[in-house]
Amino acid sequence: MTLKKLSVEHFNQSYQLAQYAFRFADDQQHRNGFYQLMKHSTIYGAFYKQQLASQVIATPLKVQLFHQVFDMAGIGLVSSDPSFRGQGNIDQLMQQMLEDCYQNGVTLSYLDPFSYPFYRKYGYELTFERICYDLESSKWPDSAKAAGYVYRMNWEDAKDGVKQIDQQSDKHKYGGLLCEDWWYDYKFKEKTNVYFALYYNQQDQPEGYLIYKIESGKFICIRWLNLTVEAYKGLNRYIFSHKDSTERITFEKGYDRNEGVFYP
Repeated sequence: MTLKKLSVEHFNQSYQLAQYAFRFADDQQHRNGFYQLMKHSTIYGAFYKQQLASQVIATPLKVQLFHQVFDMAGIGLVSSDPSFRGQGNIDQLMQQMLEDCYQNGVTLSYLDPFSYPFYRKYGYELTFERICYDLESSKWPDSAKAAGYVYRMNWEDAKDGVKQIDQQSDKHKYGGLLCEDWWYDYKFKEKTNVYFALYYNQQDQPEGYLIYKIESGKFICIRWLNLTVEAYKGLNRYIFSHKDSTERITFEKGYDRNEGVFYP
């Protein structure tokens, strides 16, 4: 088995292996997104002859932790061809990736594991807990009318407001991601099934946003961020307005035991 770092010349092999492993739709939207990710990442690959057997994708990102910015390697789409599983390929690739992080002064690495015990042996540990709210739409609590207003718009119209709100929020200061422009576009530009709603105050300044999708009768909140209680009320009422057109409403977020979700 030969280990090497992939280039865009390996796009088809890398994309096809990731698509096979994670079973996302094989369409132009996902191809464009994967190409964008590949351009900004280091992809560690294990090859058997000319065939890509396993890969680990490490994306250089930045996070803020207690007023200090750290370099971080975001690990994703770790995948192996079934023909080559159990041969230690991922172990070798992870070791190489971590060695490169050490040599380059990258202090942190995040991932969303399929198995905690598997990644714990490389030094990863549970750090961020999450909580999921999943209610029948009719039981989602309403809010009082807000002073401002909510607009639904496409990504090109929403992105400046989203970035402005992210920059003003304290949420990212405790280990959260500091998003670069390419990352925003990678996450949202190509998503044809995702909607964006922004709350504006009476001075027409954005104070909150909601990114969501509607699938199989479910209203799914992908990201929901408020700078003010008024923004919360406006966007929560917007969610509540879908109670008759959807069956369930779900919202998954980082868990903070000192923070409530629903305000009066």
